[in-house]
Amino acid sequence: MNEPSKGLTACSRCLLLGVICLFTVPAQSMEFGASLNYGAYYTNNANLTEDDTVDEWVQEPGFNVTASQDTASLQMDAAYSYQRRIYEEDQYSDENVTTGTGSVIWAVIPNRLDFTAQNTRSWSTRRSQGTTNPDNLQVVSNSEAGPTLRFQPRQGDELQIGYRFSRDVRDSTNNDSQRNNWNTSYRLGLSPNRGFILQGNYSDIKYDNSPDADQASATLGYQQTSDSVDFDVSAGYSDFQRDDQDSVNGGIYAASLTWRQSGSTSFNFTANRSIQDQSNLFYDNPDFDDPIIEDSDSNAVYTLTDGGFNWNQELGARTSFTLGAYASDEDYDSEEQDNTRYGVRLSLDRELTRTTTLQTSIDYSNSDYDLGDDNQDEYRARFNVNHTLGRALTLSWGAEYTDRKADATQSYDETRFNINLSYQVLGTRDR
Repeated sequence: MNEPSKGLTACSRCLLLGVICLFTVPAQSMEFGASLNYGAYYTNNANLTEDDTVDEWVQEPGFNVTASQDTASLQMDAAYSYQRRIYEEDQYSDENVTTGTGSVIWAVIPNRLDFTAQNTRSWSTRRSQGTTNPDNLQVVSNSEAGPTLRFQPRQGDELQIGYRFSRDVRDSTNNDSQRNNWNTSYRLGLSPNRGFILQGNYSDIKYDNSPDADQASATLGYQQTSDSVDFDVSAGYSDFQRDDQDSVNGGIYAASLTWRQSGSTSFNFTANRSIQDQSNLFYDNPDFDDPIIEDSDSNAVYTLTDGGFNWNQELGARTSFTLGAYASDEDYDSEEQDNTRYGVRLSLDRELTRTTTLQTSIDYSNSDYDLGDDNQDEYRARFNVNHTLGRALTLSWGAEYTDRKADATQSYDETRFNINLSYQVLGTRDR
C-alpha cells in the first residue's frame, strides 16, 4: 500500500477537527452505541471455482460502534464495524476488516459557513471481471473535508461556494489518489418547493502512480417537490483532461423521479450520464495470455450511462416487497475495456411475529465485457431470519445460493449458510 501523503495528513487533521467539535456541545445530546458480534458462515466453494471446490468455515467475531448528534450547530452520524475474519481451513490468510461511514457537519456560522468532514470504508473488487473470492476483494477508504460558504442574495435564492479535499486509499491495488475539489452553485428559487440550480465543479486530481488529471463540469438543473412527486433533472458538459493523454469530454445529465402513488405504493426512476475515472486496468491483454494486473499504473477514464427503476409496495402492515431493475454502459477510450450490465431484483420482507422477521430476495444480473469477449450471467437467491431475543440480544440465520456462468472467466456455483449473534452493550438496540 502506498505511503501516507501530506494530503492525507491534512485530511486526517480536518476529520480530527470535526471530532473535536463533538465535545463542544452538551454531552446529553450525544447518542453512542456499541455491540459485540459473532458471525460465522459455511460455504461449499470457498475458492468460487468450477472444479476446485473446497468446503470452508469462516468465523467473524467483532464489534460495531455508532454515534449520532443533531443540534443546531452540529450534525454527526457514524457507524463502523470491525471484524476478525478467521478461515478454519486456511484457504486464505486471516484478516482484520473495518468498514463503515461517518460524517460531521459543523455550522461554524449558522446559515453562512459550514464545515464538513466524512469518511467511507467499503468493499470493492480489484478486477471487475473476477469473482468475489477474498483474493479479489479489498477495502477502499475515501475521506474528504472542507468548508462551504452560503449567501442569500435575495429571498428564496442561495449561493454556495465550497471546497473539499479528498483522499482515496485502496488496501491492495496501487491506485491511490488525492483531489482538490471546488464547487459553486446558485439556486434560483421560484417557490419554496421548486427552483433552478446552476452548478460548476472543478477537480485537480493527483494519482500516486498515474499521470495527473483535472476535470471541469457545468450543469443547469430544475428541482420540484410535492406531497406525491419529487422531480430533479440537470444537464450540462464535462471535460476530463489527462497529462500526456487524450482528453475525454461530452454532455452529461442526471434525472430522478419519485412518485408516491399512495401511502403504500411508490415508484422511483433514475437516468444518468457522467464522465468518471477508474484507476486500474482489468487484464494485461484481451487474450489472457499474461497475468492479471493487480497494481496497474493506468487511470482509465470512461463515460458512464446508467439508469434504474424501483417499485416499493406494502402489502398490509406486516409485508412489503421491492421490484427493481438497472442497466449501465461503460464506454472507454480503449474499446477493449467497454462493458454493459443489467439486472433485476425482487425482495420480500415479512414480519412473522412481533420478534421475528423474514427477508428474501432473488437477483439476476448480466455483465458483457468486450475484453476477452466475456459474457457473465449470475443468479442469486437468499433468505435471512432475524430474531429479537431480548432488549439487547439478536440472532439471525439464513442461506444463499449463487450460480455464475461466464464465457471466458470463472464459472461457479456456491451454497452458503450463515449465522450471526449480536449483543448491544451500549445505547439502544440496533434496528
